[in-house]
Amino acid sequence: MYKYKLTSTGSSSQKYGNCEVCKGHVIEVFIQTEEKSFIYESREHWSQQNSIFGHKECLISIRK
Repeated sequence: MYKYKLTSTGSSSQKYGNCEVCKGHVIEVFIQTEEKSFIYESREHWSQQNSIFGHKECLISIRK
């Protein structure tokens, strides 16, 4: 199971670079953090897997 956090950086590609998904210019860059669940000692835990910058729509489209 995966969960995601999507946060606006408040800045554009001029500060953070182009979208890492489509490689296009971004007016409002978002960062998406992906976490994956795992079971350890009979309890669910979450591990950060990946962070990526880009358009909100592009980031949502690559979710698992």
